[in-house]
Amino acid sequence: MLLLAPATMWVHAQEPAFGGGRGGITNNLSTAGKLLFTSNGQNLIAFRAGDGKLLWHAGLMAALSAGPISYMIDGKQFLLVAAGDALYSFTVN
Repeated sequence: MLLLAPATMWVHAQEPAFGGGRGGITNNLSTAGKLLFTSNGQNLIAFRAGDGKLLWHAGLMAALSAGPISYMIDGKQFLLVAAGDALYSFTVN
């Protein structure tokens, strides 16, 4: 077994959080389809995991209150996130 030292593959600069700070908790979800879902403030963001290319984002009515999850129904993949007191569900194409 060959173990490699950790390396940074890509970086995405985030805008400062509310009040100018950079704190807060960000929950991430990576998928077998090589997507990375994360958030910054009230935005849900999708990146291509291999190179960090921004693929998609959605503005929500509140900041995420839990990490995103992915599930499949009848062969169609969905992404579910909680933001404030609402749930948002998206299909993944």
